[in-house]
Amino acid sequence: MATDAMNRLINEEWARLNEAAKAPFKAQAQADVERYKAAIQRYEPSLEYLTALTAYEKAKALEEATSAEGSRAVQETSVTAVAARAAKEDEPARRLVFREGLCGAIFGATNTTLDECLQRNLFGLPHTRRALVAAISKQHETPSLPPPVLFLFNFQKRELHGVFAASGPAGFPLHADAWVKGSWSTELGGPMAKPPRATSKHTTQFPAQIPVERLHVFAPLAETVFRHVMKYHSQNKFDLSLSAEQVEQLVCLFIEQAKSHGYGDSRSAHAKASGAP
Repeated sequence: MATDAMNRLINEEWARLNEAAKAPFKAQAQADVERYKAAIQRYEPSLEYLTALTAYEKAKALEEATSAEGSRAVQETSVTAVAARAAKEDEPARRLVFREGLCGAIFGATNTTLDECLQRNLFGLPHTRRALVAAISKQHETPSLPPPVLFLFNFQKRELHGVFAASGPAGFPLHADAWVKGSWSTELGGPMAKPPRATSKHTTQFPAQIPVERLHVFAPLAETVFRHVMKYHSQNKFDLSLSAEQVEQLVCLFIEQAKSHGYGDSRSAHAKASGAP
């Protein structure tokens, strides 16, 4: 106990002596600070310094302006700028709304179901995609938001058809016989005269459905043309939901392809492919 008390006294005395030793230096440092402040207040820069400073500021401003011009040039070539120009210059693009909140989705079809999708103006997905279809429907029914842009992908031919938009609210399902064998005649463009009786075997496998309208008839895009736009999570599977940038890129690809062949060619090509009159 006596040893602890002695050590404490020694430490306290050492701390006191240390502070006393530093006191003159602290006072000197404070005096230096005050002297520096006074010198700064009295300082008047030379003409040479002011000239050099002005030249530097002009050079910096020019560099920033040049950089800004470069940024604007890059922006002008961005997908958004291309889409904006397309919206002004192209009739099909003007029917789309490129603004904040834009989104889209891709629905699927096969060689067997593609014509029924187009003739019925109906897209569908499995029940596991109900949330996606419900979100599309909700956005369609919200006037303050741009309408979702939809596309139809033929999984067998690996071709994308566009451009579509929802024309009404979704249903789960809207048509229980949609894409059921024997229920729809693509030759007649309507229901079969004697459709099969509704049973568990004759009920749609794609109950998450939404009615659509075609905004413009484009020739389909090969997957190799738009592959770079999609987010793949396996070799042949990509996300079905689309961001605004993806929608704009896809629409621009359709427009660019149509321009290279002529809009009339795109219409006739689709008419031949779908058997449309």
